[in-house]
Amino acid sequence: MLVTHSSARLDDSSREEARTNLEKAIQQNPQFAPAYDVLAQVYSRSPETQKKAIDTELKAVQLDPATHTYAVNLAYLLMGNDRDTEAKTVAEKILAAAGSPQEKQMASDLLRRIQEHAAWVSNRKATVQDAASANAAHTEVIVAPAAAPGSANSSETRPVTNQPAWHPVETEGSIRSADCSKAPEIFLTVGMAKGALTLHAAKFGNVQFSYPDDMPAPSPETCPKWKGRKVLVRYMETTGKE
Repeated sequence: MLVTHSSARLDDSSREEARTNLEKAIQQNPQFAPAYDVLAQVYSRSPETQKKAIDTELKAVQLDPATHTYAVNLAYLLMGNDRDTEAKTVAEKILAAAGSPQEKQMASDLLRRIQEHAAWVSNRKATVQDAASANAAHTEVIVAPAAAPGSANSSETRPVTNQPAWHPVETEGSIRSADCSKAPEIFLTVGMAKGALTLHAAKFGNVQFSYPDDMPAPSPETCPKWKGRKVLVRYMETTGKE
């Protein structure tokens, strides 16, 4: 998702402070389009506030339709939420209103990106449907043996497993948290060098595990004991939480 303001560089506490200040600014001056635009970018940094981000950016466009930057940001927010048809409509309006060769080129590039994204989403959905029809597991977790006493990082050994027929995303790191309290769902947060990744499976049974002898058999009851384990995770990206 494209973020055109400094909200991309804010940590969680700073982003929350920015959100609060911007919301107050809008209350004081509800006709100030730039505040809506920046607030939309702050909202866009959280999965829980994507709809707010889109609605807020739309308000900026409505207040100041002559500023193409707001419309471009709106198109990217829509595209980032797989609302490509709406994004395409916005981009077409930008192209129709373009007054210079540079603006026309920018709008044309935006339309091309939206079309490419729509094709990618369509292919992704088809892949997920094919995997589901073949009863493919969505997630595989391979857990490394516990580190030897006195060593900061033991060498990871991985059990031999058959490569799944589907083509998953693969990542590795340490488990920061495992939440099975909302049975049958499971939420797994893996710490990586580039940050944390939270994975979700609608059913615990959809997850395949390979684990060493010193680890209790993975089950909803033993979830809390997984914290700190090094893992290799193979998963398939799907829409929503599934």
